[in-house]
Amino acid sequence: MLWSLSSRLIDGLPRLGWIASTSRGSTLVELLHGKDVEVGPTWAVEGVWDGPFADGEFERSLVFFGTGLKLLNNGVVFATSRDCIGRLFYCEIGAERFVSNSLLLLLARTGARLDTHHLYVDENVPALHGVDDLMDTIRIVHPRCHTFRLQIYNNLSLTALGFTSQRVDSLSSPSSYDGYRNGIRAIMEGIGRNMRAPERRSPMAAYATMSTGYDSSAATALARPLGIECAYTSKTSSSAVPRLLRPSLIDDDATDIGRSLGIEMRALEPIDAGDPTDDEVYFLAVNRSDSEAALMSMTRDIAGSGKVGVVCTGYHGDNAWGRTTDDETRGRRFVRSSTSGQSLLEIRLHAGFVNLPVPFLYCADPFALAVISNAAEMAPWQLNNDYDRPIPRRVLEEAGVPREAFGWAKKGLAKYRALPQTRHLRNEFCSFVGLSPRVVQAITATDRLLYLGSRGAVYAAHVGNRQRALHTFTSRDPLGERLKLGSQMLCWAADRLAAKYQTVITAL
Repeated sequence: MLWSLSSRLIDGLPRLGWIASTSRGSTLVELLHGKDVEVGPTWAVEGVWDGPFADGEFERSLVFFGTGLKLLNNGVVFATSRDCIGRLFYCEIGAERFVSNSLLLLLARTGARLDTHHLYVDENVPALHGVDDLMDTIRIVHPRCHTFRLQIYNNLSLTALGFTSQRVDSLSSPSSYDGYRNGIRAIMEGIGRNMRAPERRSPMAAYATMSTGYDSSAATALARPLGIECAYTSKTSSSAVPRLLRPSLIDDDATDIGRSLGIEMRALEPIDAGDPTDDEVYFLAVNRSDSEAALMSMTRDIAGSGKVGVVCTGYHGDNAWGRTTDDETRGRRFVRSSTSGQSLLEIRLHAGFVNLPVPFLYCADPFALAVISNAAEMAPWQLNNDYDRPIPRRVLEEAGVPREAFGWAKKGLAKYRALPQTRHLRNEFCSFVGLSPRVVQAITATDRLLYLGSRGAVYAAHVGNRQRALHTFTSRDPLGERLKLGSQMLCWAADRLAAKYQTVITAL
């Protein structure tokens, strides 16, 4: 029996958000979606890949960024990004089956909520063991269902028998730098053609993020065939080191690097505590750890552009481009060391952009790229220090960026937040947890001092071994963790937005 698709555009849903549902014994899939999801008779997609858009073979592509679904003869295949950031969320409740690219929409559609009594730790880092060994459940509160499940990298199949995961192969690793560089160039040219396909209903534009480190700037240089309209840079990094001690760790303006690459640069605007919007909530509704709300002005620009964005980022560059690798990760695909990029999961659907983390290309096995990084041909770009990434250094220097302009200190944009930065949201959250803003601020200030002291002790204990010092765990909020403030903020933000979408859906 052939499956069929019934789709409905819903004003008030995220621009790129969608949720599909069907019932056991039925072959009809009902799809609710936002205005910029591309929908055909038997498929729906919000994303880009390196093949022709008209062919619609996104679920087969090893280079796909975004999410989508396609009807097959015996069921439905759901595809997600070929990285460890994007994901699908799904569940069965009684005879009903649901799949969405948004945790918030799945909560809204099912009436479930996150559990304020649960400490969301494992759910925060599902890919730390690789895409084939996921921590793939999310605790929820619902009278007939206790968990949602998530899917990362691999496809999700739904037939009359239920859900199954379908392993997707990875790109074969190149054996030389030229093979790597030429392979990525061909991929970017294919993605560029896909973006500009006349069959698309929603026009697309490419953007990028850049810093003075290696990853995002090299990713931007590699992605230039997309025709990047502009790149966003932060004037400062999220370093905890005081400016007076080491100013180079604070300054992170990549404007000069962008000029060398011939790319228009825009400075990210700092968040205004008096901002009356709810935009910050989208960054907080996914991740109980680091927030990348510093990118808020970029997301607003894209939302107001009238186009769907493709944002080229450097997430996972530390794993892909480092010269050394952890033997414990051998044989496991795409093992992550951080949650970077995760807080963009919901804001990208709302603002309307696809995250394209360039370093994930060709790095299922990081050992293969490490062989290239350590090869004799790369000697001119090997610095032999504790922040040494020959591949991105060669990419940027051969693109005309001066050696001294980048890659001398590890920096970051994400910043741990124990409270919303926007004043009205901060007050609302404090009311939610039943504490005054002053009490919560006192707790977070104490935790900050304890954290800086413990990190100082770690660095003192590992003098000369920067990598060991960076990856030695130190709790950032020992007092706040006892009160579950991080998880409480996640629950508050997610349930707040889910309630908003539930109102839209139930009004149908």
